[in-house]
Amino acid sequence: VAEKSGLGSIKNFVVIDEKGKEQTVFVTGTYESTTLSVVKDKIVWAEMTFDKRWTCRDYSVIKIVDLSTHKRKTLTRKTRLFAPAFSPDGSQIVAVEVKETNQSSLVVLDSQTGKELKRLNNSLRDFYMTPRWSNDGKQLISVVLNDKGKSIVSIDPGNSSCKEIIPYTFYDISNPVMYFPYVFYNGSYSGVANIYAVNV
Repeated sequence: VAEKSGLGSIKNFVVIDEKGKEQTVFVTGTYESTTLSVVKDKIVWAEMTFDKRWTCRDYSVIKIVDLSTHKRKTLTRKTRLFAPAFSPDGSQIVAVEVKETNQSSLVVLDSQTGKELKRLNNSLRDFYMTPRWSNDGKQLISVVLNDKGKSIVSIDPGNSSCKEIIPYTFYDISNPVMYFPYVFYNGSYSGVANIYAVNV
């Protein structure tokens, strides 16, 4: 599953099979590219919506589509949730909540009901970006941004403890993915965006 866009077309989700044949799944509303996550024939993403009465007020809600039935579901309403990601079994979703004060937290939701299961608060100076689950579902990893730059951290959802995986840097790093014992991520250390791996 991939996002496809171009100068002459708007963003849409496509499925590409092993022979390279491409099929458009659907066209989304306004959303950030970093929010796409796929598990067990389901796609989750965060999409921008607007208040029906107050035009300057907007929200970021979580939506899901089932690839087997093409049914779409709005999981949350009037929320400010970004970068959702399915747990490996698809039962939970982690997302970044950003309050109007710009404080961010990681929130774990039930993927069927949207009910908040756990909230992982952080210090006022840390801003979470693109969280993902480890492949065994026991840890979360996320880029964190603060006055020291960016780092990738692992978080235990059970006790909210946090461990630094790579030192803070002012180089651009993004999109961590854990497949134990490695964390893969994008980095611009050489001036060119490449894929790097760190053994945890």
